[in-house]
Amino acid sequence: MARKTKAQAAIHELTKSVLGKELQGLLDEEEWRPIDRAKDIIPTGRFEFDEILFRGLGGLVRGARYELYGLKGAHKSTTGYEWLGAIQKHDDRPVFLVNTERVLKKTIYSWARMHGCDTDRIEIIKPANLDQTYKVLVALGGSGHYSAGLWDSYGATAHMPTDPKAMTKYDKKDYGSKLAIAEGARTNTQGIPDVRDAFDDTGTTLIVVNQGRLKLGTMGSYVIPVISPGGNAFHHMFDCRMMFARRAPILEDNRVVGVEVRVEVQDSRLFVHGAKTGPKDGDCPDIQFYFDGRKPDPTETIAKMAQEVGIITQSGAHYTWGETKYHGKDKLHEAITPVRSELWEQVKLVRDRMGIEPEIDEFAAFLDEEDV
Repeated sequence: MARKTKAQAAIHELTKSVLGKELQGLLDEEEWRPIDRAKDIIPTGRFEFDEILFRGLGGLVRGARYELYGLKGAHKSTTGYEWLGAIQKHDDRPVFLVNTERVLKKTIYSWARMHGCDTDRIEIIKPANLDQTYKVLVALGGSGHYSAGLWDSYGATAHMPTDPKAMTKYDKKDYGSKLAIAEGARTNTQGIPDVRDAFDDTGTTLIVVNQGRLKLGTMGSYVIPVISPGGNAFHHMFDCRMMFARRAPILEDNRVVGVEVRVEVQDSRLFVHGAKTGPKDGDCPDIQFYFDGRKPDPTETIAKMAQEVGIITQSGAHYTWGETKYHGKDKLHEAITPVRSELWEQVKLVRDRMGIEPEIDEFAAFLDEEDV
């Protein structure tokens, strides 16, 4: 693809002449440009992710690679399915799921449908081990026929080879032996560059769910002792890594109907040109996941953020907004709903003055038509 400016084109031709015919094929011919919100950003479907987690972005970046890790019950897979569904709404190509956790296919389709996926455009693959998984990712991700892939999960993927000849050097009962660990490291070293190149060439989005592990020797400390398996080489493959931690249950009529999850950005290389900041390492929003698949009302989210910046104050069960007092959260939300877009603009203005975070207008997608 041609460069945008004469200077870029001149430098490109100079580099080709220096490299010679043998090495010219290594040049990156893709147009060099920053992330474009209109072309490259896909809203996740959750206000908290778009506004808080991906600060300066407003959603998923097409072609980026994400790792979601944490302990059991932190809704990592739920997030993966929600993101597949969000991508499907903006891309007509199918998506694929690498099911190394061996979840029942009927369960997968029910779960995917609940979280917004078009099940007619999902392909499910069940590789036997890590080596086969990398081969599947390279083949599908590098084909350009799929918009995104979800691998659920790395932690459940067997590292042992399936070749009978290779199995002779392993004791099947000794799965956690040094030989098995070495096999995983060898496979990662060979497979990661191929996967990275395949997805880069086609712009396919990759989402990998990883099972968190408790870090030995840190129990009782103030740091959450959770790490993700795979090693440094595996972690460096991702553009954004996030840790999910289950926190408080959500109660309705004394029944647990969901759970609050804290999501922390561990590492991110994603950034939008012109934004005041990019996604910050250590951002920790609390996101509500309901077991029936419903998502929090944006009105409730805006009201909560308005409280955080002092626009709305609370005293017991009473809320004060401007000169008006409301008894109970329901009354407050009833008053906010008709004008929530205006309140959201006010929240952004206050947060901007406080230096909290940049302006992002993608929230308009969550408002009703009469609000916009």
